[in-house]
Amino acid sequence: MVFTLNSERPQTFSDANTGELPTNLKTLYRRASEVQIPGSKGLIKEINVLTKSGKEMKLVFVPNISMQPNKNDKNNFIGIISSDLSLSAEQITTLYLRRWSIETNFRIEKQFLGLGKECQAQNFDPI
Repeated sequence: MVFTLNSERPQTFSDANTGELPTNLKTLYRRASEVQIPGSKGLIKEINVLTKSGKEMKLVFVPNISMQPNKNDKNNFIGIISSDLSLSAEQITTLYLRRWSIETNFRIEKQFLGLGKECQAQNFDPI
């Protein structure tokens, strides 16, 4: 499972190494280790975290290139979290990018067809 996190809301993760409970993703970002990924644009960081229930997960921070005002702002990141600890930061990022291209494709198709938020699949049996 790979999904993104909102950097503005407090999260309920603790640092897996120290057990300390940070108040937000910015604290985890400062504690995370830098990762070298060939061809990446910007600083990639990763850290293992614990959820409230004690499940260990890998959190990867990537630059948020969609926010143009200040590309050098260190708080300008996207947090991607994965329950698969065997995946590298590069693999997690790649999986998320693949998923994101599917999500944007759905959005473009809905706009092209004139479908709004009210268009959602409620029954998957015919598919």
